[in-house]
Amino acid sequence: MEPDLTLVTQIAGIALGSVLLLSVAWVWVRKQVMGVGGLGMSAIGMVLISLTLWQSIELRVSRDGVEVGLIRELEQRLTETEGTLEETRREVARVETRNVALNSTVSELREITVLQNRAYEALRRELDDKNLIDQQRLTQSDLQQRLRDLQVIEQP
Repeated sequence: MEPDLTLVTQIAGIALGSVLLLSVAWVWVRKQVMGVGGLGMSAIGMVLISLTLWQSIELRVSRDGVEVGLIRELEQRLTETEGTLEETRREVARVETRNVALNSTVSELREITVLQNRAYEALRRELDDKNLIDQQRLTQSDLQQRLRDLQVIEQP
């Protein structure tokens, strides 16, 4: 996520302006000296802080009272965030729907596997009971062919 350059410049303006004003105040407290440099630094510090604040805050005075325009920007960001949240919720719902479908498919495949295993075991028992073939020669392909012949499993 890229930083919001407006926010970065506002923070930098307030920080730099505050440092300038604090340095002038520090010199005044320590030496009680306010020269042309101090006045210039104070003016620049005040400009940096006030421009940053007046850029981000809109102040309106009317008969109804005082309105602060910062709320509008916050409401816009909140609306954008709510839109993103709603989009995320829709995507989560789609994923959950797919998950339910996949779980259903996996359950069906497990049931088919269990049925096929039962069919294989039934065929093996049948062959053992009738002593039709030697068990050592019985292979998987022989079992599958026998099951196809009995129509227990589908033809490929």
